Amino acid sequence: QYNPNNPGPQQWSNQQQGGNYNPNGPNQNQNGPPPNMQGGNNYTNAPKTKVTKKGNMTITETTQSGGGSGRNTEYQGPPQLGPPQHLKSSGPHQPTTDEEQKDYFRLKLWEMNCCCGCGNTEHPCLNLWMWAIWWLIIFIFNGFINFIGSVAQSSGSAGTYAVIAIIIIFISICINIWALIALFKLWPIAFLVQLIMFAVFFLLVAIGIFVYPWSWGFFIMSCIFLVCDIWAFMVFWRVWGWAKHFRSGGNYDPERTSPP
Repeated sequence: QYNPNNPGPQQWSNQQQGGNYNPNGPNQNQNGPPPNMQGGNNYTNAPKTKVTKKGNMTITETTQSGGGSGRNTEYQGPPQLGPPQHLKSSGPHQPTTDEEQKDYFRLKLWEMNCCCGCGNTEHPCLNLWMWAIWWLIIFIFNGFINFIGSVAQSSGSAGTYAVIAIIIIFISICINIWALIALFKLWPIAFLVQLIMFAVFFLLVAIGIFVYPWSWGFFIMSCIFLVCDIWAFMVFWRVWGWAKHFRSGGNYDPERTSPP
């Protein structure tokens, strides 16, 4: 029977060495605090990290056991068509220079939550930046095709309308190229003019359905073009809004999903 006044051999051995009694045996740390208490640090749990992917956006959220938290957002994209490489991750910021306004405008358009029709979904989709470039390339290419077709139609019964269409198409091609450059230069006026041309083209195509000789192929293609024109108008309406925001000295907020 154990007698605290009559220590056994193991306890006596520990006392002789100046240590404390440890019933678990002599191989434990007798002098000093537990490993987690050494160095004056309190024992804490490891931080929890949650990684969420939304298309080209990766969100890393870190939560400390003491209640603190952190959030980091990264954007993946090609170096030329994607966001500026030095702004892959950014929190709220107030651009102060012309270059910063361009960079944060480009970053905001690149964010997935700016994309028309698929704002907060997790599936990959072309964002507002890529939609703008896509539609400009399509309309430039389509402009050249329409220019050639209108020249061929200028000698027929719709000659007057074809000549007007040629002039408008040529102007439209120039404006589309101007708007493509404006995406990198942050020229809001270019996007406003682009919106006006989209409205003019909508009316031009709608009138052309009744002016040109009837055919189902031409009618279907005209309807497709009208749908694309409306879609592009929606995209550039938002591009114009963000361009005005940043050019007028607006701040960058990663949580904002639409232009103010």
